[in-house]
Amino acid sequence: MHEATIAKNIIELIQTEFPELNCKRIYSVKLRIGELSGIYPESLEYYFQELSKNTILENTKLSFEKAPIKVICAVCSTIFEIINMDYDCPNCKNSQFNIIGGDELEIINMEVE
Repeated sequence: MHEATIAKNIIELIQTEFPELNCKRIYSVKLRIGELSGIYPESLEYYFQELSKNTILENTKLSFEKAPIKVICAVCSTIFEIINMDYDCPNCKNSQFNIIGGDELEIINMEVE
C-alpha cells in the first residue's frame, strides 16, 4: 500500500517542477525502480492514475525500467550484479559484499508537449 504514498510524492514532485518545464502536457514518465525497493509497478501505476485525475498528469503513461541489485565484494572490491540468487563474487568467489544499488526509485525521463 506504500505505492499510494509514492505515487502521491511523484505527482507532487512533478507538479512542483512543472512550471520550469515550460510545456503544455506530460505524455509519459519513465521510472527506474530497484529490485530491492519493494515497489510493485502495477500497484504504483494504479495509484498514479487514480491520484493524478484532474491534474496536469491525468492520462500520463508510466513506464518502468528495472534496476538490478548491485554489490561490491568485501574482499576484492569487484562490483557485480546479483543474478539468479548467485551471491558469489565472479572474481574471487567470496560471498561477503555490500549493497550499492538496487533500492532506488528515480524519474529518468519524461515526454512532454
